[in-house]
Amino acid sequence: MKHLTPLCLLLLILTACSTGYTPHRLNRIRQIPVTITFPAAKAQSISWIDTDGILQHTDLSPSDARGTASVTLSLPTTLVTPVLVTYGGSDHPLGCVYPGDAVCTVAGGWAAHILRQFLKKTPGTNIRQYAGCFNWKKLTAAAAKLDDPWSLDEETILTAINDGTFDTSLVNRPKNR
Repeated sequence: MKHLTPLCLLLLILTACSTGYTPHRLNRIRQIPVTITFPAAKAQSISWIDTDGILQHTDLSPSDARGTASVTLSLPTTLVTPVLVTYGGSDHPLGCVYPGDAVCTVAGGWAAHILRQFLKKTPGTNIRQYAGCFNWKKLTAAAAKLDDPWSLDEETILTAINDGTFDTSLVNRPKNR
């Protein structure tokens, strides 16, 4: 896992050179309709990052209904995208990281939040492609084993992802350890 960063960067550079990639070509990334599923009760809004890297937000109709609800979003097929659903009466959103998942959970919400913070705090024009090299499914699965993934030290995890030194053992360490 320690060699992930140089390998991803090399892959991005080689791919960019061989395909004539330029930042304005992001607009040509294919998008598909994706149905995102989440618990219906008290869902207030859904947010995601679009192909251009702009945060999109849609209010949801208030509901006390039980069961699940779904929304269809147009998401890029090749860019990792955090999707978060906020709820009334809850401090933390549910969510998922697409592609890879389209069902919102607590662990998925935490992983999507980590991805959103990573994209916000990490400079670079190819940051979404770099973030796509990270195994978000593995992070989500490790977080799902915890009672409260939101108690983890976010900065330590973000730094490890950025440095290419992330290991799932970091998910087992609470803050201040």
